Amino acid sequence: FNKMVGSVINLNSPIQLRDLFYDVLGKVHTKRTTGGASGNKQPSTDAEIMENWAEEGDPYANMIVKYRKLTKLYETYVTGLQEHLDKNFRIHSSLNQAVAVTGRLSSSGPNLQNIARNAKDRFSIREGFIAAPNMILSVADYEQLELVILAHKSADPVMVDSIINGLDLHCKAVSLIFGYPYEDVIGAKKAEKKGIHLSDSQKKYIELRQAIKSVGYGIVYGIGPPKLAHDLTEEFRKSDKTRIVTEHEAQSYIDAWYGLFKTVKEYIAYQKQYVRDNGYVQTFLGRFRHLPEIKSSRYKDKLKAE
Repeated sequence: FNKMVGSVINLNSPIQLRDLFYDVLGKVHTKRTTGGASGNKQPSTDAEIMENWAEEGDPYANMIVKYRKLTKLYETYVTGLQEHLDKNFRIHSSLNQAVAVTGRLSSSGPNLQNIARNAKDRFSIREGFIAAPNMILSVADYEQLELVILAHKSADPVMVDSIINGLDLHCKAVSLIFGYPYEDVIGAKKAEKKGIHLSDSQKKYIELRQAIKSVGYGIVYGIGPPKLAHDLTEEFRKSDKTRIVTEHEAQSYIDAWYGLFKTVKEYIAYQKQYVRDNGYVQTFLGRFRHLPEIKSSRYKDKLKAE
């Protein structure tokens, strides 16, 4: 980061970050700090601001986001876990059923759901969790849960048919969008899982599947071309250091996905309009999630851009 900037910057200093982004880089502030005891409000460099800039493609903000994630991971799970040990050096996390605003289950003391997957676990944190003698530590997850729910709510015929027939939804999407036989695409995925050497065509199938998978899950959470381009570039560079996904390419993946799952596109558009009109959304069981900020000028401008 210091090489990029050309000077030494304390990444933990809001003052130095504020000077860099607003005075040197000329960013326009859209949010101010609370001002603390002095009441002196300053342009913010908090997580929300940095993530917005990173999504827009700012390399400095992207580095800050990465640094903060690494720092949080280290402080929470490398040094922070020591605070949760009992006298037998074991950890007892708590399951929360009504804390997350989205309604999903969460974990605290510590939050075990935030531990990075093996491929991204550079500190090998997961290896530190070992079951007690004669006990088993198991991990369970729903397969493609968000997309199954999306298929149910939107009733998209292509998505529903793929799920009912037990097909890999992402491989099926690659097959239908790009015209490759499903058997070839799913075969490449199976070969990758087994660690078999992949042909050039199989590598292409895997890359397309990852792109379409990122689009599918990203769309559920409102991903846009800048963030998708950033995520796919990071993913593809694991095997090809020179690979760059442009925003134009990312947009083409989004357009292709929506072109296949047309009913999903209509459903999402309806939900966006519904929340604009009413200021809330509801779950299957009628639970309300109020979103009053959707009426703010900031979100109105963002929605107009969409």
